[in-house]
Amino acid sequence: MFSVEPLPVEHPFRKLDNMVPTLHLGYVTEDSFRNHYQQMVEGIDAWFKGEPKQRLA
Repeated sequence: MFSVEPLPVEHPFRKLDNMVPTLHLGYVTEDSFRNHYQQMVEGIDAWFKGEPKQRLA
């Protein structure tokens, strides 16, 4: 996240050849959504059963 978005045209990052700027949701894939919501469902199910899932370290 930058203090000004989108980055101004003159920003040095815009001149880098080894950088691919993406939107905030550039990391989102179908798999990441499936994993996220599956973990939410498992957590809610465990809570209803009185057996909360242990957090991953």
